Amino acid sequence: MTRSAGGTESTLPGTVLCLVDDDVAAEAVHRELAAVGVRVRRVGDVQQLVQESARDRSTALVIDSTHDHGGGLTRVRGVRGDFKLAGLPLVVLTPPELPVSFLAALGDVADDYLPMPWAPGALWTRLAWAALRNAEFSPMAALTGLPGLMRLGQELDRWMESDETFAYCRLDLDRFEAFNQAYGYPLGDELIQTLAATLRRVAADLSPAPFVAHLGGDDFVLLCARDDARPACRDAADMFATDTLQHYADADRERGTFELTDRRGVVSQVPLVTVSVGVATDEYRTYTDRRQVAAVAGEMLAFAKKGATANIAVDRRHS
Repeated sequence: MTRSAGGTESTLPGTVLCLVDDDVAAEAVHRELAAVGVRVRRVGDVQQLVQESARDRSTALVIDSTHDHGGGLTRVRGVRGDFKLAGLPLVVLTPPELPVSFLAALGDVADDYLPMPWAPGALWTRLAWAALRNAEFSPMAALTGLPGLMRLGQELDRWMESDETFAYCRLDLDRFEAFNQAYGYPLGDELIQTLAATLRRVAADLSPAPFVAHLGGDDFVLLCARDDARPACRDAADMFATDTLQHYADADRERGTFELTDRRGVVSQVPLVTVSVGVATDEYRTYTDRRQVAAVAGEMLAFAKKGATANIAVDRRHS
């Protein structure tokens, strides 16, 4: 749906999930958004947010921060800490007056904020802007619905500062460019969506709750407990290999390769697309910066991709 917002054309989400404790404020949200054709569903907690968002990918969030002593961020951070919600446009309802420190902290987790009470039209305008920014700056989020690099960095910082063990698993598709050349980019996008769906399935069975991010192209990250890393990545690679067989021509599927013709007309046989993973953990290293973690995982991924089939390389170096 498109509406004019601030003199520009902005796209409103089809559904807004409303986690607002005050009945009057919740009714104001519903009244304003319903008037412009947006479905509004009020939920009672973050768990219900997750369940409802899975039903409709065209979703944005409205959450109030007034329940926690006049503006706490606990609830909002909890929402952004769940990878299934982290990529959705989010507008936070706040008290009328806020300290600068609160606004600075809010900027790390919300797309926009709106002091209560608000002027008519202000809520849907801010939601439209947030949805438009997400579509413009996160094209991969539109494809997979997963958060990107910024939210991953924040979650990695949190894991590094906690007492929990962690593994940073960087996943990448082998021979993906060759597949795009042979089968076309629309089917290539389907492979990316399949890997995203696979990671969601794998993550659903892990505890403590992991975080899944899409960095762009065929590049994903699973952030999880250290002991979960290898079995989770193996499950993801195996599921992906099975789920993507349908994307190949019968002859290619039976042969286990597909044909690729280069610019000189030379035909070569390319193995089917698989998943390789590079894993950095805190088992033998102490990291002081998130960039160190990402660099080690990148080194491991380069090592894993040297094989002809799906490989998982876990860093075991002490320095």
